Amino acid sequence: MTEPIAPSATAPAATLPTNPTTMTTAATGDLQEAFFSAMALLGKADFRLDAKFKRYASLRATLERNGTTLRANVSDGYAAGGRDVLVGLALDLTARVFRMHVPDNAYTQAYYIFRKQKSASDLNSALKKSRGRKRHLRAQGKWHDLNDIVLRMTREHALLQTLSVPKIGWNTKGGKRILGFYDESAHEILINENLDQKLVPFYVLEYVVFHELLHAKHPVKHGRERRTVHTAEFKAEERQYPLYKEAMAWLARNRVDRDWD
Repeated sequence: MTEPIAPSATAPAATLPTNPTTMTTAATGDLQEAFFSAMALLGKADFRLDAKFKRYASLRATLERNGTTLRANVSDGYAAGGRDVLVGLALDLTARVFRMHVPDNAYTQAYYIFRKQKSASDLNSALKKSRGRKRHLRAQGKWHDLNDIVLRMTREHALLQTLSVPKIGWNTKGGKRILGFYDESAHEILINENLDQKLVPFYVLEYVVFHELLHAKHPVKHGRERRTVHTAEFKAEERQYPLYKEAMAWLARNRVDRDWD
């Protein structure tokens, strides 16, 4: 049986791999060791393992069970986190696959801290910029032109007039939950195309665009163990949208669960 490795002190700051190909080859053994340790801690050491680093365009990681084999595909960016982060990630993924509860420990703490620190967010953005596909944004919808909305709002609202205006387009893959999304790495806003309907009040669409423009203005705050997307300053300015209460009431009335990023 593989013995779990002992945790070190704290998770190091993430740094963008300077040579991902070389790093991936060198770190594969570390990734396998991390998963074997996690499997031993969870009593799953009898399973076969196929764990590989991948050149993903984000900090993405997956684990699948196929019979008695576990297959893990992990972004090579996680190698920047070090041993404890890899074990914490492996524990998290393995526990999800087997629907187990993982007690809080040094490994999971290292992983959660790594994911929430600003350097990991910067690393994720850097991977998207260097490896991600470029979007072809379409601002003109059937009923509304998002560029016109952004132009008018940045002119009418003083709190947006100094903003570096992001590109904007309709999102065809957001489902029903994600109304809006600001991609910091690309400085782009995506708006759910389900809002491009005659039955959706214009002020609701405008509010969603306003909300995402505030994300472009207010960066996420990163603490040691917490990541704050909607800061107090953000919330205060969000309520300055003239029809904020009406938009909230319409979304609640129509049972729309807001999901922002």
